Amino acid sequence: MTTINANKPKPADNKKDIICHCSGTTEQQIIAYIESGCDSVDKLSRMTGATTGCGACENKVQEILEGYLRKSE
Repeated sequence: MTTINANKPKPADNKKDIICHCSGTTEQQIIAYIESGCDSVDKLSRMTGATTGCGACENKVQEILEGYLRKSE
């Protein structure tokens, strides 16, 4: 089982970094949670609230996750 650090990363300095407008989740927050053990969109959603509103950001969250995991292989 993966242990996830529940400390929320600090808010973005720039509004353009927001991936999910419903929850205010930024790309930096998503990456920080991936680095702390989140390895699925479902886990990222539970930790950040991203994808749980209108769902429009789900593809972008998936893209960030897959891109990060590819880089770390």
